[in-house]
Amino acid sequence: MRAVLGHRCCGCLLFGSVSGRLSLGVVPVALILAAQADGHFLVCAGVLAALYGIAPALGLPLLGRLADLRGLLLPCCLGAALVVVAFGALAVAVTARLPLAVGCAVLAGAGCPPLEGGLRSLWHGVLPDDAHVRTAYTLDFATQEFVCVTGVALAVTVTAWLFPAAALELAGAVTVAGSLAFTTAPPARVAGGTTVPWCGPVSCARP
Repeated sequence: MRAVLGHRCCGCLLFGSVSGRLSLGVVPVALILAAQADGHFLVCAGVLAALYGIAPALGLPLLGRLADLRGLLLPCCLGAALVVVAFGALAVAVTARLPLAVGCAVLAGAGCPPLEGGLRSLWHGVLPDDAHVRTAYTLDFATQEFVCVTGVALAVTVTAWLFPAAALELAGAVTVAGSLAFTTAPPARVAGGTTVPWCGPVSCARP
């Protein structure tokens, strides 16, 4: 694993992808807590969280297709922008207006940037052999647990210290920060399709 993370491209790509996906662990819990704080029944809170969880199935195929055609920068930034708009509206209105909350939850879920798929499409291009790629996939799978556990902990902690809307704002912020970190890494910048040439220490160096 040290050998994989030793490639400067890989560390930046993995960090950006994980940071951008952290909202997937934060938002469902934050939506439930926000809905309950606004006096909605638990069933309404659960529906909001479920809609957010289902919506990526609508948006990710479209963003992934756009990534195939135009590279990773455009779909990741577009998705992050949609997420910020949705969470910004939710932070202002919270869930007092349930139809607006439903629309924002669906928009935020559909706008999830294709960071996970984008990362996996780059491993074969930035690593020198199959052994390194297998290790990279292991790291990638391990980060899924990190996203779920850390996201829930952040949502509960921020809500307890501040309020549920602050957790939604945090989710939008980490989505943007992670997407920018991922898409500004050299392999993601030059990838116009599914793979890029192997990125060694020289080509990964900042200009």
